[in-house]
Amino acid sequence: MWQEVMNEQVCTDFSVSTRWRVRREERAMTMATNTEREVMRARADMGGDTVAGTAEFVEVERDTQRLVRITVRVQGDPAVLTPGLHAVHIHERGSCEHGNPPFMSAMGHFDPGPAGNTDPDVNHPFHMGDLPNIRIGPDGSGMLEALSTRITLSEGPLCILSGEGTALMIHGKEDPYRGGPPKSGVSGGPRLAGGVIRRAAGSALLGQYAASQPDGLAHPSLLTQTDLTDAFVPDAT
Repeated sequence: MWQEVMNEQVCTDFSVSTRWRVRREERAMTMATNTEREVMRARADMGGDTVAGTAEFVEVERDTQRLVRITVRVQGDPAVLTPGLHAVHIHERGSCEHGNPPFMSAMGHFDPGPAGNTDPDVNHPFHMGDLPNIRIGPDGSGMLEALSTRITLSEGPLCILSGEGTALMIHGKEDPYRGGPPKSGVSGGPRLAGGVIRRAAGSALLGQYAASQPDGLAHPSLLTQTDLTDAFVPDAT
């Protein structure tokens, strides 16, 4: 009888121990999957006729994938930057000359590769630089938060910082996410504000710091004041 009770207790203990170990391993796997390492940052300061804004780009590595978080903030005269949805695109050249019409030096939409087609309307919305619309309120301000796996800040075939660079553009109309004939303007119409996308100061050093950490975490909130002072210094380039 005692032996039966002991065997039952051992089985129970083993079952509890096994469940606890499995759950611990599941939690560890979940934490490993959700762990992010910040790779690089970039920024665009946008300007236009009575319209101004900023855009921040943060590339993070999550397990085997990389994605870019994009935050756009814009403010303008409601008579120009009208309430409602406005197209936002990354354009293929890092130039924002105020010509007539303005910002045409940024060329078409970012779409590298052997089968790329940078025509803003014909190949829309399949460009690598196509982003969601930004919603503008009655006061002429708005914010867009988006994720993209179509671009990178780090070197590679989809890098928006290499070569001639790229520019971010806010357009006068809503993006309907469909294509049209060349020069039809269906993808967003006139360019109201633009800014060249540049690597943020200290982002390369931050990436090096992240790679040196055993847990792979390097969000600025996890760095010491000394780390921040060392990391966030102006880049030489």
